[in-house]
Amino acid sequence: MKVDLKSLYRKSAYRLQMAYELFIVFITFSYTILLISEAMDTLENHSWFTEERLIWIDRMLLTWFWLEYLIRLCFNKDKFAFIRRNWIDILAMIPLESYFRALRLLRVVRLLRLVRMSSFLWGFLRARQIQVSFGIALLIILWGAGGVYLLELQRNEGIDSFSDAIWWAVVTTTTVGYGDISPVTFGGRMIAIVLMFTGIGLIGSVTASVAAHFTQVLHHEKEGTCDEDRIRRQLVETAMGQLERIDELSPAEYDSLLHLLHHLRERQPPSEAFPVTTTPPHRNHGIGE
Repeated sequence: MKVDLKSLYRKSAYRLQMAYELFIVFITFSYTILLISEAMDTLENHSWFTEERLIWIDRMLLTWFWLEYLIRLCFNKDKFAFIRRNWIDILAMIPLESYFRALRLLRVVRLLRLVRMSSFLWGFLRARQIQVSFGIALLIILWGAGGVYLLELQRNEGIDSFSDAIWWAVVTTTTVGYGDISPVTFGGRMIAIVLMFTGIGLIGSVTASVAAHFTQVLHHEKEGTCDEDRIRRQLVETAMGQLERIDELSPAEYDSLLHLLHHLRERQPPSEAFPVTTTPPHRNHGIGE
C-alpha cells in the first residue's frame, strides 16, 4: 500500500496554517483591546501595563513583522515589485511613535498589518455579507448609544461617559442584559425596546455570517482532497468511454488513452495526466492495429 506523501504533507501544512491563523486571531484581538484601552486612558497608572511594557510589546510585534516580511521578500522573485506593493508594511514597522506622540496613529496601521497577516481575518473582513451585517449592527449600536448618552447623562448614575453608553447598547442589542445599567428616562427605554427587537434578528444574522465563513475555512482541506478525487473519477470515466469504442479511435486519441492509463496506474496527480504539448507523444501501439 503506497503512502500518499503529498496528501500527508498537505494535511500537515494545513494544520500548521490553521494553528498560525488561530494565533494571529488571538494576537489581533489582544492588540486591539490594548489600543482601545490606551486611547481611552484606562491603562493610566496601571500596575502592570506601564508605558515601558507597552513599548516592549510594540518592539516584540515589530520584530515579528520584520521577520515575516523578510521571509516573504526572500521567497519572492520580483523583490522590487514586492516592496512597491507592500509599502504599507514598511510604514507599520517603523517605530516612530516612540519619538513623536502625535504619530501613535501608526499603531492603527500596525493593527491593519496584523490583520493582513491572517488570510482568515482578511477574508472575513472583505466578505460582502459580513460587511453588510456588521455595518448595520454598528449603525444601530451607535444610534442607540448616542441617544441614550444624550438622554441619560446626568440623570442616570450608570452612564458617566460615551463608553458606558456603548457598553449598554452592545449588551442590550445582544439581548444579554447584565442589568448593571438600566435607562431611567422614557426616551432611553424606547431606545432599549428598539435595540432589543432589532437585536434578536440582527445578531442572528451576524452570527450566521461568521459561522458560514468559519465553516468554509474549516472545510478547505476536505474540499481540496474531494476535488482531486472528483477529477480522478472523471478521468477514469473518460478512459472507460474511450475503451468502449477503442476500434473507432484515431492514432492520436489512442496515444492519449495510453498516456492517461499510464498516469492513472502510477497514481500521479490528475493535473499531470494531460501535459500541455504541441503534438501528442508517439507510441508503438502494438495492439489494435
